[in-house]
Amino acid sequence: MLSAIQLKRHFFTHVAVEIDDRCKGKPKEETYEIDIGTSEPTLDSDNNLWKLSMQVEFSSPELAKPARYKGRVNLTGLFSLASDFDESKRLNFIRMNGGSLLLGAAREMVATITARGSRGILHLATFDARMFMKTEPAEAPEEEQEAKGGNTSE
Repeated sequence: MLSAIQLKRHFFTHVAVEIDDRCKGKPKEETYEIDIGTSEPTLDSDNNLWKLSMQVEFSSPELAKPARYKGRVNLTGLFSLASDFDESKRLNFIRMNGGSLLLGAAREMVATITARGSRGILHLATFDARMFMKTEPAEAPEEEQEAKGGNTSE
């Protein structure tokens, strides 16, 4: 049985990985700041394809010991969804699963490039795919509403 989401194609629009000159050799410990951004998924209804783009940047925090590498990877994925998939859940499904698939591709690209580097392979961290979902703010508990002058029951 096929998954409800199918990655039809992905491609890289920018790949830059370089050795951070502030780092000498291969450190025993290193710290990375990783910034991940995604576009809002869009639907090309003519082809029934969803498009999602991602940017992953990684570098050493300014105050930490320098890490071996710094870089940026931009990529785009084209996805199809099963036609019977619940329409109200499509956006978050594409955000979460599409984001996860693209992040895996970015991690693989960075590992492939650095595997032959003089400082050794870099495996970017994995993340909880739910971070790509957008959620509506929860309603304030009843006590908070009362404190703000909301629903009072007297």
